[in-house]
Amino acid sequence: KKAEKKKDLSCNKRMLKLILLVAFLYGLYRLAFFIVAKTTRISTSTIKSKSVLITGCDTGFGQMIALRLDQIGFRVYAACLLQKSVDDFKKLPSVSNRLIPFVMDVTDQNSVEAGFQFVKNSLQEANKEDSNSEPLLYAIINNAGILKFSFFELTKFSDANLMIQVNYLGLLRVSQAFLPLLKSSQGLNSPHPLLPLRGSLSSRLINIASVAGRTSVPTLSAYCASKFAVEGLSDGLRRELSFWGIKVVIIEPGVMKTPLYKEFENPEFAKNYWNLMTPDQKETYGEEYVASIWKMLAGEIEKGGDPQLVVDALEEAVLAKYPWHRYAVGKDAMLWIVWSYLPAWIGDLVFSGSSSKRSKGGLLPKVTELALKK
Repeated sequence: KKAEKKKDLSCNKRMLKLILLVAFLYGLYRLAFFIVAKTTRISTSTIKSKSVLITGCDTGFGQMIALRLDQIGFRVYAACLLQKSVDDFKKLPSVSNRLIPFVMDVTDQNSVEAGFQFVKNSLQEANKEDSNSEPLLYAIINNAGILKFSFFELTKFSDANLMIQVNYLGLLRVSQAFLPLLKSSQGLNSPHPLLPLRGSLSSRLINIASVAGRTSVPTLSAYCASKFAVEGLSDGLRRELSFWGIKVVIIEPGVMKTPLYKEFENPEFAKNYWNLMTPDQKETYGEEYVASIWKMLAGEIEKGGDPQLVVDALEEAVLAKYPWHRYAVGKDAMLWIVWSYLPAWIGDLVFSGSSSKRSKGGLLPKVTELALKK
């Protein structure tokens, strides 16, 4: 028995050493990748010949990264939903003629196809004007997105459908339509088996997902589903497009102070939401519970991060020779990422908590409180 115990102890020690070695080597790999991504960038002399398409440039990240890349020297095609946004871009004194705003609705296939023709024709015209370089579509930033808060039971199908159409299918439409321009910028007519191993100057597809694409939370179920879809599509595309020399990068912002959460700027939001509920729904949820949930969410958004952090990550994803596969951005992002790797019951516990505590705080639906009191 003693011999068996010693043998088991020896095996456990070897296993622990192996785990520590693997963790150490993985840490070295991440550190090396971090240094390379931060220190190796594409040559500034080649930027003039590179073009970037960005969707969702009406406000937020899209507008900010469009202006940033224009200042750096890229030709930027800023796709906006509204003509007013296009006009506003043209009025900005700091914008150069390299920034070209145009209208494109990512939920409309005809609009996306028209946008493709516009960009393709514009690139061809630029090629004629500049004999010293050949402007190419170097990167696509799929930024267009929308968010609607609601309890799942009360979520309108039209809202859920809109989030899928914009956040996921819009990204898919744009990526699929403009992929030929990304492939042609690589100068390839067929996939190359060695490109996944080299190609530091690869063109790239940059998709803005979310930490909500890693783990799902109450009142955001439909939104999280759309972002989970973006994560899955992006992982598949990264592996598929690597043979064309195209890198796929995922940006995962945490909670940021952007117009995405503009509905919470209205102090009457919770009251208006309550008024839209049916009598049965009001009886089930209770006004105190509804108010407490929106107050909690508004508090989290108030503590949101600086959107410039996301713009910095987007800039690195565009300029780095060897960008990361994923950029989790924001002070709360790592919490969400770690959370996604934990057993499901731990995440469930965070939201359920102690029934007695949460009922005292008014954080349980009215029907649940009544059941607990029985």
